[in-house]
Amino acid sequence: MLVAMTLLAAGFLVLGLLPWSRSGTPWRPSRPALEQRAAATWTGELIQQGREFRSNGYGRYFFRKGFVGLLLVLVVVTGWHRYLRLLPGAGGVLGMTAALVIVLGLLDLLHLPFGLAAWDDARRVGLSTQGLGGWLLDWGKGILIDWPMTALVVAVLFFLVAKWPRLWPLPATGLAAVGGIVLTL
Repeated sequence: MLVAMTLLAAGFLVLGLLPWSRSGTPWRPSRPALEQRAAATWTGELIQQGREFRSNGYGRYFFRKGFVGLLLVLVVVTGWHRYLRLLPGAGGVLGMTAALVIVLGLLDLLHLPFGLAAWDDARRVGLSTQGLGGWLLDWGKGILIDWPMTALVVAVLFFLVAKWPRLWPLPATGLAAVGGIVLTL
């Protein structure tokens, strides 16, 4: 069931079937005050380039996420994830968390060319002046934040499922809400 849901979600993202994943669809409605401040700093041509880049950027972003989701499904469907059980200590919560972080790391590496292409697009349009070294440092910092956070979330989920097999969604939902509030502060 989970694999089917992941395939469906990834397919929607890759095909651009969600309203905000289509090219040319603005993410937020236009705000006149924001447009006036932008016009004081940039030319109308550069603002238009930015709009086109950003609206198409969401389509590219969702395509990449959907593609990576399909790769994750491929890992599960082919049974490759079973080899992760052969790792030392892969039996408990720690092993399952480590296995997920390894898969996440592999997906990040597979996602790297897509990120580099997006960086190149931003530089070509003139929306970014960041060099490759700076971009790679930012990518690495993102991974250093993403992996421990993912490991923590997965470990807590495995703990909740083991402790309350039937009621685990209730505390998990509460923790997700608190985590979302904390991360937005």
